[in-house]
Amino acid sequence: MTSRMRLGLVTAALLGAACAGQPVFDRVAVRVSIFPDSVDVGDTVTVVVSVRNIDADVVILSFDTDCQLLYRIVDVNNLQVGPPSPWFCTEGKTDLTLASGEVADTQFTWRAQVLPGQYRAYGTVGANRAREAGPVPLTVH
Repeated sequence: MTSRMRLGLVTAALLGAACAGQPVFDRVAVRVSIFPDSVDVGDTVTVVVSVRNIDADVVILSFDTDCQLLYRIVDVNNLQVGPPSPWFCTEGKTDLTLASGEVADTQFTWRAQVLPGQYRAYGTVGANRAREAGPVPLTVH
C-alpha cells in the first residue's frame, strides 16, 4: 500500500466542536438505501449513503483522505462482496461541513455479480466506519 492509498485507516477528528465533550459522530445520523432491493445476478443496484447533522450547531467532519461516505455489501457469512475491490483514497485532509439539519449524500452503483442469495448493505462515514448505518437487505436471484 502506497502513501496515496489507504484502506480502513481513515481517522476522523472533530474541528470546532460546539458541544464540548460530545463526539462529533454522535451529532450526525447516517442512512443507507439500496434500489432496487431485489435483483437478478448481474443487475446493477444504486446504493445511497447519507449523513445528516442532527445537532443545532454546525458540524465539521474531518478526514485524512477523500473517502468520506462509503458503502459495503456483505453476504450471510458477513464476508464483504461489494465494492468489488478495496477503496483507494487520495491522501490529504478533507472536511465535510454540515449546517444544522443539512444532509450530504453520495450515490454508488454496484453490479450484483454474486451467487443468488441474501445480502446486506451498510453505509459508513469514513473508511474506519466511525459511524455506520444498516443493514438494508438485498436479495439476488
